[in-house]
Amino acid sequence: MATSGVSGSANNTTNSTNSGRVVISGMASGLDTAGVISALTSAENNQIKNAAVREGSLKEKLGAWQQFNSLLTTLQATTSDLRTEATFKGTTATSSNVLAATVTSSAGAAIGEHALNVKALAQNNQVLSDAQAGASNPLGLVGSFLVNGKSVSVSAGDSLDNIASSINSAGAGVTAKVLSISAGNVQLSISANQSGAVNAISATDIGEGAVLQKLGIVASDAATAPRQPAKSEAGATSNSIALSSASARLSTLIGGSVGAPLAGTVQINGAKIDIDMAKMSLNDVASAINGSTAGVTAKVVSIPDATGAVTPQSKKQLQIASNAGPISVTDNKSVLASLGLVQAQYKNQATAAQDASFTLDNIAYSRSSNTVSDVIPNVAITLASIGTDKEPGTTNITVAGKTDAAVAHIQALVASYQKVNDFVNAQNKFTPSKGPKGTQDASPPLFGDYSLISVQQQLQRVFSNSVNGKTLTSIGITNDATGQITVDTAKLSAAIEADPQSVYALFGVSGKPSDPNVAFVSATTATRDATGAGYAVNITQAASSAQIAATEAQGGPSTTAETLTFGGKVFSGTHAVLTIPTGSTQQDIIDLINGDSTVSQFVYASKDAETGKLHLTAKGFGSSNSFAVYSDQKASTSNSGLGTTELSAAGQDVRGTINGEAATGIGQSLSGNSNNKTTAGLVLNVSATAPGAYGAVTVTHGLADTLSKLIEQTTQGKMSQVGSAEDAINSQISDIDHHVDQMQTQMQKYTDQLTNQFNDMESRVNTLHAQGKALNAELAANGGSSGGGGGGNKSNNL
Repeated sequence: MATSGVSGSANNTTNSTNSGRVVISGMASGLDTAGVISALTSAENNQIKNAAVREGSLKEKLGAWQQFNSLLTTLQATTSDLRTEATFKGTTATSSNVLAATVTSSAGAAIGEHALNVKALAQNNQVLSDAQAGASNPLGLVGSFLVNGKSVSVSAGDSLDNIASSINSAGAGVTAKVLSISAGNVQLSISANQSGAVNAISATDIGEGAVLQKLGIVASDAATAPRQPAKSEAGATSNSIALSSASARLSTLIGGSVGAPLAGTVQINGAKIDIDMAKMSLNDVASAINGSTAGVTAKVVSIPDATGAVTPQSKKQLQIASNAGPISVTDNKSVLASLGLVQAQYKNQATAAQDASFTLDNIAYSRSSNTVSDVIPNVAITLASIGTDKEPGTTNITVAGKTDAAVAHIQALVASYQKVNDFVNAQNKFTPSKGPKGTQDASPPLFGDYSLISVQQQLQRVFSNSVNGKTLTSIGITNDATGQITVDTAKLSAAIEADPQSVYALFGVSGKPSDPNVAFVSATTATRDATGAGYAVNITQAASSAQIAATEAQGGPSTTAETLTFGGKVFSGTHAVLTIPTGSTQQDIIDLINGDSTVSQFVYASKDAETGKLHLTAKGFGSSNSFAVYSDQKASTSNSGLGTTELSAAGQDVRGTINGEAATGIGQSLSGNSNNKTTAGLVLNVSATAPGAYGAVTVTHGLADTLSKLIEQTTQGKMSQVGSAEDAINSQISDIDHHVDQMQTQMQKYTDQLTNQFNDMESRVNTLHAQGKALNAELAANGGSSGGGGGGNKSNNL
């Protein structure tokens, strides 16, 4: 019988595994090797797919928490302005007659009404030349003149245009331009850049040439009238031009003609006085005048700015006041005219320098500017007109509370809170599945999350709290059971306008001391509420100011000029030098110190009632306001009495505790230390002059302040509710990623093992096939034939 070999599968396929190994599937065995391997690893693949589904769900939750965090951060940002008192103290000012004056106000202006009567408007001084034929025609004038102490030189080829340009380049505080009046008729105009009598133009010819006189700007070269005459109880006064320094040499401040600086002998009321600008300062000139028999008093003062304020940058002015009657002057070589103390009559004065004058609530004022911001705190008045007979320059100024800003910030807070509340409500809204029975319900990623609901409940409690017995409902802000808030804008505006301080207390942090020597300044979210008895304030050292007393008591006018030098910590490492003219009384010295723009910022001078000595006191409290002073003259009864040995003094900072906790003092300011459990960030001002117990202070955080702290605790740090929820989800995602990596690695190894085993099996089957074929071939070659002869042996076919 014939044998039959094992036939291969007809479904021979070639496959490639994930490992890159080539598997010839079923070529020998007839099996679907790839299918078998896939079936054997399907369990592992399902686990990886399930892990991916879980990770996707976690990422949805993480995204939801991040969105919630962003909404809370935005809500916290809306609390910032509501924690600032100025937000609730906005004001608006109106004028009943805008033709007379207009007004504006800023936060903190006192609510009320004021009656204003404009008597005169401030004017910029303007002078003109005589008419000239043309702007560019050479004038043939040669010489020099001073404008406000600045030198202008003129050459024969200069025209009006050239002279105007030279004046503008001098930096004299004026503007020169050529006016074309008509054909063949032009005039040079010189106008003060600032209004007011203090800014009246000083113009004088110096040396030869009489340029101003020939131009027709001044009537003559004789300057005998005061440039800025004023009335006083003692008589006439005259004021110099404004200069940048009282102690610098005048030659460095005032530009003279080509050649030597101005110098000469002048006469005031017949008394001769030598003045040399190359050697003398404004203080020296005052000293020389006071040392003469002129019967006048000269002093150097700081010029207030347009608002009436004196600053370190304020310019200096020499003022001469007659002790009785008018002042007569003989000005040799235009020395006094160059200082602006006297002025030749202007031939063509278009506008005189003039101060504004007005009454406010029947009190008379004068200012160099028409914009006045110092008579009503935080209110700027712009004087516009003195009016007419039919429409006088009077108006009623009304300052009222302005609620727009506070209302807008509260509405922004409410709108932001609503977004947070709506988000939480949306996350907890159950949505049944619309799929086949058994399909999972399609709920939001944070559905039923306790941490999310807990934050919502905490926020709702904040909006429901009362502060000092006052609730949001009382000012028109109501909320329902779901946390939805409604704002009655009209009621809210009325509440703020009626009592801005109490409405602020509902939102920001407020404090109330029981002792008048203690004032609440501020607190932060780190400060704990202190209700009931409050936080006790105990002072172990009261703040004090540095004080220096002169060695000697001055008995009469000084016999020599004296220079005082001030220094110390309060002057920031620099020195302030003050020159005292000869003949100065103790009161003159006191007035000079208190009138100096630099020294008076930090030091106040007075006469000691008991000893009669000059007494100097730092204006600020504490060690940072220490100062020193010395004189260039030995102490005596005929000078300040301070002496040449430097005298120094330092103030004391307040020391004490708040609620028994350590506090840091700077001047009169006492602040709870940052690591304190209850009083961190609390700042008080203590004006007490002796150690002791000074009552207590209550501290209350309003809605915005409490809300900001709650959100900070909720969102910041790994231990916060939002932070810990995000960290937990990130940790789970990381664990899944790690587990999936492990499963994929393990599955790959298993797949490789199965592939190797099936390849080996196929190889063995293929070998068996080859062996069977060879055996069949051999049998076929030997089968079907008999052996020879006599043996008669018989072969069987396989």
